[in-house]
Amino acid sequence: PKLLERTVSLVIENRLDRVVILGDVKHRVPGLSFQEEREVPHFLNALSKEATVEIVPGNHDCGLRKLVPKIKMHKSSGFMLDDVYLMHGQTWPSKDFLDATHVMMGHNHPLVGFWDKLGYVWRERVWVKAGLVKSRIEAKYGSHDSMPRAVIMPAYNDMTGGRALNSKDDTGFMGPIGGCIRKSSTEIYMLDGTHIGKLSGLRKI
Repeated sequence: PKLLERTVSLVIENRLDRVVILGDVKHRVPGLSFQEEREVPHFLNALSKEATVEIVPGNHDCGLRKLVPKIKMHKSSGFMLDDVYLMHGQTWPSKDFLDATHVMMGHNHPLVGFWDKLGYVWRERVWVKAGLVKSRIEAKYGSHDSMPRAVIMPAYNDMTGGRALNSKDDTGFMGPIGGCIRKSSTEIYMLDGTHIGKLSGLRKI
């Protein structure tokens, strides 16, 4: 209920008429839990009364279409909205993403770890902005003059787990586009927009 209330409030406050969810609407893989069968349709149908809801399915979303047949589902590869390409991130996008200024995706649920003087460690959700390695993209799609920048969204639900990008054990970004991110260009932003610097400059935990 709290997540739905918060989401509806954001839609109303910002006068939104369209909400695009970039995947991982549900958690269980494969299949559906009884809780998801009950709560997911309730959440999406209630939200659709306030705005048009569209979903780019993620790797956790098998069976979602049957739960909410009236909600528009895009291809898992994503789609172009104006000059931004929207996708979840578990698959390669369609080639027209190269014409975008930015490719926005989820899938990674990025976090950054912090600690205090007593050694207590906690993690915060963050936004990531980064360039792409042109040679890796062109190896897949062929030569192209321009190259979009990547924006990786944090998980919307604060109960969702994630990956601490400054962990000593972190192995890099997940997904095909994630594997093309130029790590030296990776910039980190808190949820309130505060820029905390480049990933390479953050202390490891």
